Order: sequence, then structure tokens, then C-alpha cells
Amino acid sequence: HHHVNRNNYIESWHCHLKEVYFPSLRRQRVDVLVYILWSLVLPDLMQDHLCTVAEFKLRRMNKAE
Repeated sequence: HHHVNRNNYIESWHCHLKEVYFPSLRRQRVDVLVYILWSLVLPDLMQDHLCTVAEFKLRRMNKAE
């Protein structure tokens, strides 16, 4: 039943993607979508990833002390 959790996560992310990055877009050209994904979504995902990694390392160091 692991696919259910992944599917819910993907559906949630898809909804967030549409609401945050594509609120008024209905049918767009592929190049416009790729540009938005590359220039807006990817940097946000990378920033979230870096924050998550830094938070994990900070928590790990605190437990070691």
C-alpha cells in the first residue's frame, strides 16, 4: 500500500503547483511551462531541499551533544 501514500503526496504537490505557480494558466505552450518550472519551481525546490538538509544536520548535532 505504499503507492497510496506516494499518490496522495503527488496529488498534493500537483495541487500546490497549480495554485502557487500556475494560478491563472489554463492551456499554455510547453515552452512557457518549462520556463516557469525551470526559473521558478526548481529554485524553490532546491531552497526547500537545502533548508531540510540544514535542519536535519542541526537536529543531528544537537542530539549528539
